Amino acid sequence: MKILTNYLRAILILLASLLVLIFIYLFPDFITAGSYTHISIFIKIYFGIGLYISGILSYLIIGFTWKLLHLTDKKTIFTTSGVHILQRIKQIFYTIAFIYIVLAPAFRLMNSNDDSPIGILLDVFLIMLALMLGTFVNVLQLVVQKRTANYKQKPGLKYDNN
Repeated sequence: MKILTNYLRAILILLASLLVLIFIYLFPDFITAGSYTHISIFIKIYFGIGLYISGILSYLIIGFTWKLLHLTDKKTIFTTSGVHILQRIKQIFYTIAFIYIVLAPAFRLMNSNDDSPIGILLDVFLIMLALMLGTFVNVLQLVVQKRTANYKQKPGLKYDNN
């Protein structure tokens, strides 16, 4: 189990590094692109704040996932702390989806000069991705809650690797 969690930790480190690159290079380019001169500075600030908040929330997801891997190593994932961490991750995914729903008009304004629907499609993709991941974590949370309730009802049961 430890080898698998170390592999997953390496992937989390890679994701965090890629997120840093997105913060440094991609987000400022989205906000201050030269082709968006027709958009007011307030819309750009609104769009930028939304992007950076969603990025910070993504870091929180990575941090909570790290804690979940720690619980897996200790074989205590089926506890109330495991359920609590999954609940937090679910709430963060739904918050990210809400942020991109609120940013939908800004995505539309960024695309107002050309007929390409890429901005709206990107926004819809990000919303659906966050909702799907939130739903998946919700299912995981329900499974862990059920297993935790079974362990509380039957005190002789212990966590096994199966």
